[in-house]
Amino acid sequence: MKILYLEDNITDIELTERTLFNAFPECKFQNAKTIAEAEKLIQSEEKYDLLLLDLNLPDGSGMDFLISIRQKKMLIPIIILTIEGDEEIAITALKSGADDYLMKSRGYLAKLPEAINYALLNFKKKCKNQLKIINVLYVEWHEADIEFTKRHFNKHAPYFK
Repeated sequence: MKILYLEDNITDIELTERTLFNAFPECKFQNAKTIAEAEKLIQSEEKYDLLLLDLNLPDGSGMDFLISIRQKKMLIPIIILTIEGDEEIAITALKSGADDYLMKSRGYLAKLPEAINYALLNFKKKCKNQLKIINVLYVEWHEADIEFTKRHFNKHAPYFK
């Protein structure tokens, strides 16, 4: 399994890498400290099996990067790992296409391998479900409400068309 971790905190990087190697000895771990660096790695010929994203990065937001990946229809499981956050951010991350969300609180590294297994399983199920065609009829008479709804879906559920 090849994992890309978008994180700029050296301590978090080292602790996460050690945890991953203990849980998944065969995994290959790579780190990007900025969104720009992560974008270059993802665009390269190397394929990643999982992305771990921090929300607060030197050159932007991990949430914006998540949305960008989903808008580009990149098929890769993503887990958000962040020290800051609450239920609202977790819900937004999941609605934006994250496969799991984990707060960097006490003992979170012990939960990380289980979260990875869950995210991989959840991603496979989501891919199967996306192959199913769902027809939706949205009726609205006011043009402004239609545009508002379209913008809302593009921002919060980019994979939903």
